[in-house]
Amino acid sequence: MRENPTWYVPKSIQEEWARAGKVVKKTVPPGPQNPLGGYWIGLSFASYGIHGTNAPLSIYDFQSRGCIRMHPEDAGALFRQVKVGQPGEIIYEPVLLAQLPDGRIFLEAHRDPYKRKDADSLQFVRDLAAANNLDRSIDWKKAADVTSRNEGVAREIDAIAR
Repeated sequence: MRENPTWYVPKSIQEEWARAGKVVKKTVPPGPQNPLGGYWIGLSFASYGIHGTNAPLSIYDFQSRGCIRMHPEDAGALFRQVKVGQPGEIIYEPVLLAQLPDGRIFLEAHRDPYKRKDADSLQFVRDLAAANNLDRSIDWKKAADVTSRNEGVAREIDAIAR
């Protein structure tokens, strides 16, 4: 775990920069140009980790070479909560459905770049909602809109006007 990490640029990226005629760097020091942001949490897979980013809007798009990018403030909060050696689990779930304690229901849908889930995201949400007795509480037009966009942003989809 490192706060204000130096980025050791992978060879593959150095080669990509060279092919594109860009200046090739082997390291990027801490600061605003560092794509790791302010926090690095290494995983058990060498060179892969969970980190912040200097481009927060990039987390909504699939641009990864294996790492997990987080909003800078979220990366900082996670950094303060975990310890070296603490086990964790990475769950691949492009569609997330949640009901808050106040009853509001949110849906978040991402592209499925690995094609590991069923192609019909809306049907997946229908099945998940039915299994959790939420199917009558959802505005299905809103749910269809969220699943068609796949923008990776949680949107409120409950049918109850507030």
